[in-house]
Amino acid sequence: MRRGRRVALVVLVVVVALIAVAAAAGAVIKTRDDARAAQRSAAEYTPPPLTDPTPAARPIVAVVGDDSTSAAGPGVSQSERWTARVAAQQDVDVQTFASAGSSYLSKGSDGRTLAAQAARVPRNAAVVFVFGGARDATATPLRVSRAASQTISTVQARAPQAVVVLVGPVLSGGTDALTVADLRTNLQNVAGAFQIRFVDPVQQAWLNSTPSSGSRLTESDEQVLAARFGTIVAQLLPAN
Repeated sequence: MRRGRRVALVVLVVVVALIAVAAAAGAVIKTRDDARAAQRSAAEYTPPPLTDPTPAARPIVAVVGDDSTSAAGPGVSQSERWTARVAAQQDVDVQTFASAGSSYLSKGSDGRTLAAQAARVPRNAAVVFVFGGARDATATPLRVSRAASQTISTVQARAPQAVVVLVGPVLSGGTDALTVADLRTNLQNVAGAFQIRFVDPVQQAWLNSTPSSGSRLTESDEQVLAARFGTIVAQLLPAN
């Protein structure tokens, strides 16, 4: 009887041992197969193509203006315009809202005054230049002040985060120097009332030909304006 029990116990131990060996062997085989599968997967893996990160949008610099902004002079290409040069040199998106003959009081070739042009300024503009007004030199100061104030108010309502810069006329459009000087003083007072920057191209002698050069810029004039406006943009957007 005891001998039978011993035999049964030995058989049980042997069976358990065989099961353990089989389980271990199975685990080894599975591990080996998993490793081979991982190697095949790694060999067959094709990484996705590298893509360039989406570039950040360039700051928008809007220009509300007249002939000095809207049209190139004789022999001046669009790429030579001061607006195009500023865009390239300062890495900004320059958008113009201007037409020949436009002023604070007069409608330009597209039927808009400067205030009407200002209503088209992008809401996310970073800087807005309001540039021109020579055609209003003979109008009464009060009318010009009101129209210029309306233009600035329109810009600020459209683009409340923008830095607004009021720029006096750089070309006379045929108006005599003394009359243009009165206009410049008037615009400077308007800028002071709004506490915005005023730039006087005539007083700062941007162009040697001012104010008797008419209403179109030469290629050298375009270079000067690009340098002047570019400097202002760089000051207002130092991180750009």
